[in-house]
Amino acid sequence: MSDLLINHGPDILVLVETKVPFSSMNDFFKSNGFNANSFSNPVGRSGGIWVLWDSMKVNVSAVEVTNQVIHATISRADFEDWVFSAVYGSTNLMACDLMWYDLQAKAANDNNRWMLAGDFNDHAESSEK
Repeated sequence: MSDLLINHGPDILVLVETKVPFSSMNDFFKSNGFNANSFSNPVGRSGGIWVLWDSMKVNVSAVEVTNQVIHATISRADFEDWVFSAVYGSTNLMACDLMWYDLQAKAANDNNRWMLAGDFNDHAESSEK
């Protein structure tokens, strides 16, 4: 991870399916320039979403945080604001259906530029796992 951060120098970092609580890695990320964060800890050893950023370079405002999605507004000087959604879809069918319903509602009610990324755990057949 340190090599990736040094070589690519991202202003925002998103990790999904972390499987460990954020507190176990907070100091590591702070020492690598990510002084702000929003996160959803895993339930047991399943899931986890971390959104980390350098607040001197970009402003990230978490609008909604659940165990499946973190929706955030991204602001940066000289750029139009946009929405980012970090997704870790549940393997539970009912929970996953609820996530898709919420994403569809967000798409229908928000005209901002929007990027979704993550692990949707969406399989047509069990052989795709």
